[in-house]
Amino acid sequence: MSAKWRRSQAWDDRFFPAWAAPAKWLLRAFSSIWLAVALLTLIALYCAVASVPVGLFALAPTYALYGLTLLGAMALIAAPTTLLARRSARSPGARFALTLAALVVGAAAGATLWSAFVWPALRYDEATGQGVRLFAHFVAEHMSTTLRRLPAFEMTEPQFYAWWPMRLLLWLFVINLVVATVRRIEFRFENLGVLSVHTGIVVLALGSAQYASLKQEGDVLLLANLESPGEPGPAVSSFYDRDTPALWVGTDAGWRQRPLPALPRYNDYGEPLAPHRPLSIDVEPPADPSLPADLRIRVVGFAAYAELVQRWAPAIPPTDSRSRRPAVRVELLSQLDEAGRPSPQSPPTSVAQATLLLGATSQRRVDFGGAVVAQVVPSDARYDSWWEALKQPLPAHVRDGVVVQNVEEGATATLPAVEGAHARAGSVQVTILRVFAEPPFPIITKGFEGASSGAVLVRVEPEGKEPYERYVYTEFPELDQDILGVRDDGRPIRRDADPKLRMHRLDDTTLRAYVRLGQGVVVRGAGAKPRVIDGAAVGDVVEIAPMVGLRLAAEYAHVEAVEEPAPVPPEQRRRDLVGTYAASLLAVELRTADGWSRRVWLPFSKYLGVGGSPPVTVTLPGGRSVSLLFGREMQSLPGVELQLVDFEMIPYPHSDVPRDFVSLVQVRDLLRGVVYRRTTRLNRPLKHAPPNALELRDGAVASLLGSLLGKIAPNTYKFSQAGWDAQGWRQSLQEVRQGLRDRPRAAFTILGVGNNPGIRIVALGALLFCLGVPWAFYVKPWLVRRKSKALRAALERHAAAQERRSGGEEASLSRSDDAGRRTSVSLQVQRVEGETPVQAGVES
Repeated sequence: MSAKWRRSQAWDDRFFPAWAAPAKWLLRAFSSIWLAVALLTLIALYCAVASVPVGLFALAPTYALYGLTLLGAMALIAAPTTLLARRSARSPGARFALTLAALVVGAAAGATLWSAFVWPALRYDEATGQGVRLFAHFVAEHMSTTLRRLPAFEMTEPQFYAWWPMRLLLWLFVINLVVATVRRIEFRFENLGVLSVHTGIVVLALGSAQYASLKQEGDVLLLANLESPGEPGPAVSSFYDRDTPALWVGTDAGWRQRPLPALPRYNDYGEPLAPHRPLSIDVEPPADPSLPADLRIRVVGFAAYAELVQRWAPAIPPTDSRSRRPAVRVELLSQLDEAGRPSPQSPPTSVAQATLLLGATSQRRVDFGGAVVAQVVPSDARYDSWWEALKQPLPAHVRDGVVVQNVEEGATATLPAVEGAHARAGSVQVTILRVFAEPPFPIITKGFEGASSGAVLVRVEPEGKEPYERYVYTEFPELDQDILGVRDDGRPIRRDADPKLRMHRLDDTTLRAYVRLGQGVVVRGAGAKPRVIDGAAVGDVVEIAPMVGLRLAAEYAHVEAVEEPAPVPPEQRRRDLVGTYAASLLAVELRTADGWSRRVWLPFSKYLGVGGSPPVTVTLPGGRSVSLLFGREMQSLPGVELQLVDFEMIPYPHSDVPRDFVSLVQVRDLLRGVVYRRTTRLNRPLKHAPPNALELRDGAVASLLGSLLGKIAPNTYKFSQAGWDAQGWRQSLQEVRQGLRDRPRAAFTILGVGNNPGIRIVALGALLFCLGVPWAFYVKPWLVRRKSKALRAALERHAAAQERRSGGEEASLSRSDDAGRRTSVSLQVQRVEGETPVQAGVES
């Protein structure tokens, strides 16, 4: 305890009356070293929580249980052997040695027995789930999830470190440090080291606070002037913030941004992905008189990492029957467990479902993971022959064949779908020329665009007529067509398949269920004969395989296409995109007081109007429309405008691999009224320091103070190369090589924007800390030893003078050091035959 601390305690006792004891306790708490240790421990734990997955923390009780069982086994064997050893020896030495040996042997034996019999039962196997693990589901789900990513937090790492608990701990530690320094440490030259260390920590904390409060980071996209190369492009005075998302709302009056700082990042919210975690963020509509006054815009859902997929949803049928889109919803039911074993005791569970259209479209078929294919056969009369063919079995040795029906002659034939196979149907000879697993050419027929289907190419040779070829499609017989020959220009002569000669491909290599509402279901494949279930209606369940059924769940008079999010499996996600919104979707609901509402899902777009996903336009009641875009918040640049003058990609020699990127940028300083041009490269950013408020004031004193403040705490912005128009550059480079251009050009460049406020204050604090540490550990001890030697020499001189005057006395001198320890130095001086021996002693 230092003398200054004792004086501070005495002052507390004199100054604070009895009723102000809590204030005195608070002051002494902030003067204590133990509070600093506790605060530093909490800060260290906070940092650990920010980096260590919560799944590992959840394993702590399990490992504690393992440890307790191990200690119990060791104690069970070691305790009786130790007691027996203590009683068997009489002398203390023998008793201690024998007891120690018994303890070690017993503990080792207990650990061996535990590892042989107990540990195999406790050890947890993640593959089988056997063993003991507390909170096993939570651990498995969050083994790589840190606390800041849980739904209650939803923060990036910088946001978590800047959260109020961390700031509170840091400020409490700074206050504790300042108070303890003032009340405990003497302001002396030899204490300059510890004072410098404490001052450096405080300065570093103040600089960090300024950095956290004023830090900005993002990027800006600069467009080139492609019409007049070499001239500046459009001026840009704002940049996109790196972290803050925003909803952009567009009307005839322009775009307005609505920042969404409370939007989640890492977890799904709202229907249909997470109905147990609702989301509701009101967004202020733009002040546009053309919009309904009662229009309400609200964020109601969020998909952290998902893709938009189309599904069919029931809707009110239109008055025009030709525009109706009837459909049926089917569900795949299973009584198989996760390992594929039958589980007849458990009720059937829906493992997949789909909505199939009933008309001539590719949307009437669904493939359930390659295991089962469900397909609707339309009720039109032109599909009757296909329906009847589906009921016919293939020959025993054929699992993929073609059925040929000669309608005029009433003859039929079946041949395997193998190249070279041939058969006759009456007077018509047919031969398989090619077998296709996918369409031989892209399907562009309306309603079937991009559809996938197997096909066979058949040569047809009628007696007495010209032969021709026919493409027979497995899934969509209405696409069958005849090729009669080739025109002079090389194009084939096509026609619809001749209805007098019908062909249907029957592929039984996959389990298939064909549904025709009102008539029944045909099940084919799996090496079995076709099964026909007549009269199957909505609500019925058709067994298509043991323990597997198909339910006709619902029939809709009309459906419309809607887009919904489909989560991307965690193992397929890019780690660099998680938490950045780049792969996120936002659900926005628009509603008016009369009950009208519309919900749309918006993909993320990094820049407004340049690349990315286009805005989604919603038509409001009354005919007006509003556009929505999910993007980032835009912030103003600090009194500056940027224009792209030129861009160049510098490749490595004799290659097109980029080595460097050079952007020539025109900078217009709006506060100083100057314009200049600078280049920015990968490792040479453009720097711009806007003037502070004092520099803009009139007067020499204000200008001098502003200049000084700018030197101590500059707020310099850096613009560094972050992206470029790679596609446009490569395309123009090809045109250069073809002689169509004089040089390659890029349509845009992307510059990263960032500032470093308070960085010099942080550096000053670090410098003070680094200078104070060696002073405290090396300079101060040297100064203390030097002062001790000087004191000892002074005492010797004083003792010699006293001896000369008194003939032999004892001299002493005492002092107190900074820690309150009293040091006494005494000297005994005696005269012995003309000599003056000196004996010195130091007591503490």
